Amino acid sequence: MIILLPWPPRELSPNARVHWSTKAKQAAQYKAQGWVSYNEAKKGESRLPQPNMLLELRLTLHPPTRAARDIDNIIAQIKPAIDGIFRGIGGDDSQIRQTMAQMAHPVKGGQVVVEVLPLARTS
Repeated sequence: MIILLPWPPRELSPNARVHWSTKAKQAAQYKAQGWVSYNEAKKGESRLPQPNMLLELRLTLHPPTRAARDIDNIIAQIKPAIDGIFRGIGGDDSQIRQTMAQMAHPVKGGQVVVEVLPLARTS
């Protein structure tokens, strides 16, 4: 399943120096966006992630500009949206057993592509 998210607000960066209430408001809005994006993506999907499945996330990060960015900070910024996605799934992000993140080419406004996949069994 592929879920498209807008670029995270800069206030959610671990390096942001903003008032806690501003950060909390942005986190709540981005979490809601994750839930909405999940519900849009599930339309027409035949196999949806289930609350008891172990899952893999593949994140493709399309920043809004060519400016240098720390991938670990971006992952921290999108945490509220991931929580929103898992709210839609009906589980929680403890189902994630593997994550891969890659920076990709910039796109206007920025975008995060989240692939949610059943974890491949290795035995």
